[in-house]
Amino acid sequence: MKALQEYKDAQLPCFRRRLLVDSLIANQSLPRRALQSKWVSNPAHARGPFPGKIMRSRSFAVLIDAGFLKRKLGSRESPLTAEATCRFIDELGNHSQLSDLHLHRVYFYDAPPLTARVQKPLEGGTVEFGNSQLARTNQRLHQELRDVPFISLRMGELRFRGWKLDNRRLPQNERQATISAEDLDPNVHQKAVDMRLGLDIASITSKKTRRRNRVGNR
Repeated sequence: MKALQEYKDAQLPCFRRRLLVDSLIANQSLPRRALQSKWVSNPAHARGPFPGKIMRSRSFAVLIDAGFLKRKLGSRESPLTAEATCRFIDELGNHSQLSDLHLHRVYFYDAPPLTARVQKPLEGGTVEFGNSQLARTNQRLHQELRDVPFISLRMGELRFRGWKLDNRRLPQNERQATISAEDLDPNVHQKAVDMRLGLDIASITSKKTRRRNRVGNR
């Protein structure tokens, strides 16, 4: 948690500057070019979201598929944490290919955990998804990431669609098998995450194209 707090503290000055810049531009107090040059000309006030990175006009965005990151950086025994996520973003931002860019935003695509209460067949009793360790871990992950500057959570939804049989429980050389409640797994599908990912890619690309057109027409 100490590393997560240090990451937040490192980004807050830049986050507040950007809010001030956007506010002044909206009120037409100063042109955008003058405001940008003000921050860049003073290294003491121009630190970007990553330590030692100067704020520049060109930026990059990070789009994270949470399911993929959870498999790569976490496990069932040691799930992905907000601290590990921020450390991954930090390392990515320090890559040599991004040395002349500043962070625009991190989009984190996931879905809230299931909280439904359902009956499990074969006298499996009542299952409360919201009370599982996995649900509590994901809720804590989302809550902590919401407090980190520059990270925007793009949330889809999970839908419970009954139960499915674990194929590993089926014998290979027998025509019949006996199954129990322990052989059934919840059939859960994620919705709307891919759609949000595609829309954000299209939006970012469109903004970049319009920016290039404005520069080319000057």
